[in-house]
Amino acid sequence: MADMAKAQKAFNQICRYFDNQGWKYDSNSEDLVIETGFSGEDIPMGLTIRILPEFQIIKLLSTMPFSANEDKHIEGCIAACATTYKLADGCFIYNIDNGKVSFMLTSYYSDEGISDEAIDYMLHISLQTIDKYNDKLEALLIKNTMSLSDYIAFIG
Repeated sequence: MADMAKAQKAFNQICRYFDNQGWKYDSNSEDLVIETGFSGEDIPMGLTIRILPEFQIIKLLSTMPFSANEDKHIEGCIAACATTYKLADGCFIYNIDNGKVSFMLTSYYSDEGISDEAIDYMLHISLQTIDKYNDKLEALLIKNTMSLSDYIAFIG
């Protein structure tokens, strides 16, 4: 059974972290969801942080602000899979129903909730990873300025 007190504690700690950093965000304490965003070097990055009490995890999700056409679905799936294989933490997800690419990272929270260091890690890794790949994924899936073989070479 989900422990809502632990989930609420983790939610409050993340909100307090953002407050202490002076970051703007929207929160919904009933649904345990926090929405925020950042601007990288190229494409803006929206972040949704959701506390999942039934699994005792925090799920960070960032969906790219573009959708690939159906003719790019296979390339999108290959790109997400190949990129995820190279990552130390987190994963890219390709939604074949709507052509959306998302980055996801999860973290466990304990009875004590989550530390500022763990929140900082989640945000740092996520933003760094999204910023590294989002413009290349857009070039591959939307702008057609990068081939799949060039994308695979880019990720190494």
